[in-house]
Amino acid sequence: MQAIGYANQLASSQANQLLQIRGLLIAQQNVITARNQAIADQEAREAAAGEQLRRSQYKPSPVVYWGPSGNHP
Repeated sequence: MQAIGYANQLASSQANQLLQIRGLLIAQQNVITARNQAIADQEAREAAAGEQLRRSQYKPSPVVYWGPSGNHP
């Protein structure tokens, strides 16, 4: 009976250790997911900034007449 008691204690201890390992693995997975999301967000911001930089925003200057009176012809 005593051996069964020790075996049950060992099994309980192992089960607790497995639960701790599972918790650590879940925490690690959450950190990796958060990091990947941050990287994806940064890449999206960089892509948007690059697109905006390459987008043409040409605006012609207003026509100015430099005649003697400064008036339009």
